[in-house]
Amino acid sequence: MRYITQLWREMRSVPLIGVVTIAGTALSLFLIMITVMLEDVKVAPIAPESNRARFLYTGRQELRSVEGGNTRQTPYAYKTMVELFGDIPNMEALAIFSQGNSVSSVKVPQGRAFMTDFRHVNYEFWKVFDFTFVAGRPFNPEEFNSGAALAVITEDLARKLFGTTDVAGREIIIDQFRSYKVVGVVKDVPTVADSAYAQIWIPLSATGEVDHDELNGSVIGIILADREGRRNEVRAEIMRRREIFNARMKELGWKHHDLGAPYLVTEFRTAMWNGFQDGMDMDKVRSGAIIFILLLVPAINLSSMTQSRLRRRVREIGVRRAFGCTRSRLVREIIAENFILTLAGGIIGVVASLIFTWLGADFLWSYDTWGSNAAGSAFVSLTTLLNWRIALYTIVVCFVLNLLSSGIPAWRAACMKPVDAIGGLQK
Repeated sequence: MRYITQLWREMRSVPLIGVVTIAGTALSLFLIMITVMLEDVKVAPIAPESNRARFLYTGRQELRSVEGGNTRQTPYAYKTMVELFGDIPNMEALAIFSQGNSVSSVKVPQGRAFMTDFRHVNYEFWKVFDFTFVAGRPFNPEEFNSGAALAVITEDLARKLFGTTDVAGREIIIDQFRSYKVVGVVKDVPTVADSAYAQIWIPLSATGEVDHDELNGSVIGIILADREGRRNEVRAEIMRRREIFNARMKELGWKHHDLGAPYLVTEFRTAMWNGFQDGMDMDKVRSGAIIFILLLVPAINLSSMTQSRLRRRVREIGVRRAFGCTRSRLVREIIAENFILTLAGGIIGVVASLIFTWLGADFLWSYDTWGSNAAGSAFVSLTTLLNWRIALYTIVVCFVLNLLSSGIPAWRAACMKPVDAIGGLQK
């Protein structure tokens, strides 16, 4: 409390220095928090991808000709996906879905058409992702295997088309001529949940994707493990299956090459960045460089401001030293005062970043959907943005800023000779 009272008197006498110090810290923390949130939201548990910690991503496949000289990387075919990744022990389900969202028109008979994002999925898709159904249900295995023309849509789209969400059993028309029956309505999905995101989901079997025999395909998969830490077990089983698969593919002149699947969510992001080749995690390198710059520049500025404040207090420091105040106590007081300023700026910066990201989610994260026209919303809850990891980053950043900006100037001021300080001389 003594530090706060003393700091308040000083700020009232020269308010500009205190305001600039707080504003500089707030701006720095604001930019750092935005950077952290942009990366954190890609791996944080966000419904309907609440189980990201248990997700194992299949990635893409690489096919190499047996004779050499021809290599290509493609999405999986449905049958290949099932053969390599289906029914693995200790797995709960395998979601198979189109790698990107397709953009098409949808309408009710005699109604107005809307451009929407839709995705082709298998029936286990609904077991991997925790969608919230507000009406109806997902399509079941029997309906999927029969190739039924069914659809699950979002509540926002249901209201646009029908004016209500209670639309199970109603008909919609996709691409002007293809009729589908709505079997379920789910809560809107944020675009940051890019694997689950769409506005319409229809069975892969309704498109014929499950029947073709070519190696090249258009689907990707996510395995839901029964618990975390199953990656190595799953990979061993996949490698065993790959040997059997390649023995058959050799007759066709191709070999299925291992690209490291399955991936954890953080590994998958890195693999996508590197084109599913070995390489550095450029997302982390880029974010680390940005955070370092955002930390270093304001620290230098705050150090200058601290020295300016200390020059005004040189005589006070000299008098206190002459009456027996120790150097360590002076340093502690100066660091504590500066920490209060830093903490105040940090709180302002964190609150401002939360408000900015919450209100500007569509602008910040709409690009994350694969092949989407981003017709949906990127809404993210404040509870998701403000998690323990971000809080820890904030504490660390505040502490580092405080040490960089006040530690060295405080020690230099405390080491001055009392006679020089009282005389107002600082060398």
